[in-house]
Amino acid sequence: MSEPGRPSPSARTESLALLVLAAVALGAVLGTPWLIVPYRADQVWWESAAAFPRAVLALVALGALAEALRRWRGGGAVASEEIDSSQAHLPRALAVLLLFVVYALAVPVLGFAVSTALFLLAAARVVGLSWRAAVWLALPMAVVLWVVFVQLLKVAFGHGLLF
Repeated sequence: MSEPGRPSPSARTESLALLVLAAVALGAVLGTPWLIVPYRADQVWWESAAAFPRAVLALVALGALAEALRRWRGGGAVASEEIDSSQAHLPRALAVLLLFVVYALAVPVLGFAVSTALFLLAAARVVGLSWRAAVWLALPMAVVLWVVFVQLLKVAFGHGLLF
């Protein structure tokens, strides 16, 4: 049992993991010109291929820092109807994270639409959806994401082998 005012060992471990997550996210924000291919520095920021990833990574970093601080200060479970991270199924979460890494590597090769559809299909299956539900979720969502990012936001993903 920990002393009053001091975080428990598990809270310290969780806080450290969240700080590592924040550092990796901030590193990725800074590294986007090297991580996104093709990256054009001459584009206005809202049409840049880095705009959305940088915004999301910044939110991940801020969220991880806020949660690490809350846990370090001894904040327990929040009594609300929100998702409780302690109920997460970590092997599934890690599998989806691994799929996301594969997805990021596949986009320049297969193209955004095809990679997105395959990622969503695989992630839906990993989290336990049936094939039918996975297909009904993945295909329309891939089309919507393609329309939003490629057509409306003009994010340049390059041309893959298939699309």
